[in-house]
Amino acid sequence: MLTVQERKAELYASEFAADECWSALLETHGPRIPDFVYGHTFLVIKPEAIARRLTRVALDFVTRHGYIPVGHTPVAIGRADANAIWRFQWNAATLDRVRLTHRVNAKSNSLLVLLRGPAGATVPACVHLWALKGSAHPERRRAEHLRTAMAMHNRMLGFVHCPDEPADLVRELGILLPLEELRPLLLACIPGCGGDPVPDGALGQKVTELESSSERHSVDPAEVLRRLTHQDEVSIAAELAWAVERGAQLPLDVVRSALCAARIDLDSWDGLTLSAELIKHDRAGASPILDARSVDDVLQTWKSQGAAIRGSLREVFHG
Repeated sequence: MLTVQERKAELYASEFAADECWSALLETHGPRIPDFVYGHTFLVIKPEAIARRLTRVALDFVTRHGYIPVGHTPVAIGRADANAIWRFQWNAATLDRVRLTHRVNAKSNSLLVLLRGPAGATVPACVHLWALKGSAHPERRRAEHLRTAMAMHNRMLGFVHCPDEPADLVRELGILLPLEELRPLLLACIPGCGGDPVPDGALGQKVTELESSSERHSVDPAEVLRRLTHQDEVSIAAELAWAVERGAQLPLDVVRSALCAARIDLDSWDGLTLSAELIKHDRAGASPILDARSVDDVLQTWKSQGAAIRGSLREVFHG
């Protein structure tokens, strides 16, 4: 009742983090669980978006589309958390992409904003926002997508993350937040228990605090290379620019050596930005266990079956 993908239902059946979050939902929401899982989602604004000062762009986008922030909390997406969230996609990723993603996530906390979905929606809030977010692959994005509005240019530096379906909402909240932090966030969704929209000033203050504690950076390879050409490492910059332009797929160790020659730390935003452009992202011949390209099919299935599925879950609690 939380996913229309049979394979996902099979894979998530034994997910302990999802069970833990469901237990917290039973405590905090009880018979209101259908309202939460179908009517809410969250948006994670990642370190690269914070460095580029795109947090307000993302929040303005979701509120324009009818989403209401009802809670927020900083989250540190550590190695274990990231491996758990993307375990069914990263089977097709190179180790270089996985390791570089961990380095990006370590640059700062992310901001998780819990959202109440648009009133009168015919599909779960998660599914609707997933479709609005847009793909990490540029050829699959359209002008109306959030990642287009954020000028995303590299599929690894995705700026934002949100759950795909209600099953992912429950699973990922259980992964990202310990119970002592999860319960208050869940209570924030309930009218009369602090479930009013987050005041713009309070959320804006949190954004300001998070951004002021994080280094500002363009996270744009073109800007980085232009800047480097005006420093001492002109030949190195030209070599890196040539590699980026030709779409080179280099081992991370080779990229690290080139950056070292240019006196650029791999863990600096300059180093991470260029490395994301230069490494190989995918394992040859491998496909993700759960492929995000299914978003359009999933959206259409929820449109046709969502009312019946929601009714079935309501019967579990009220029947």
